[in-house]
Amino acid sequence: MISYAQLGLLLIVLNLWGCKKAHEAVLTLKFADHYNIKSHFDVARQELSVTLSLAPGFHAYASREHVGKPLRLEVSPAGGWQARGATLIPPGQLKNLDGLGLSDVLTGTINMSQKVIPGPQAGKALLHMQICTDSQCDQPRIHEISLP
Repeated sequence: MISYAQLGLLLIVLNLWGCKKAHEAVLTLKFADHYNIKSHFDVARQELSVTLSLAPGFHAYASREHVGKPLRLEVSPAGGWQARGATLIPPGQLKNLDGLGLSDVLTGTINMSQKVIPGPQAGKALLHMQICTDSQCDQPRIHEISLP
């Protein structure tokens, strides 16, 4: 015969196992499967254009965000390259994320541009971003973009 204490312990163990399995299922979302990054460098205009395309239900953070990491395009000094002026990133929209308050988000196709001063050697730009759904976020990531 099983005691109430043993029954209680068994229920706790089963509950913890069930929570762990549910938690593992949440963590299997591969955020990289839900966005695409394309870049183009216009030599004549000396301008880097980057397009981030997000699948429906996903968002990136815009400049007014204080909790998540906002999109940022940085020209690395490697190869002698320099940014000229500020990066043009569209403004976000305020969205209420359940229990997290208001966030400044960008959805769909996001076009960014950065004027540059080319260096004597190949260079790179770094796209800093954090992609999320309304209930979970990927870790902040940095994507490298080659400059000719």
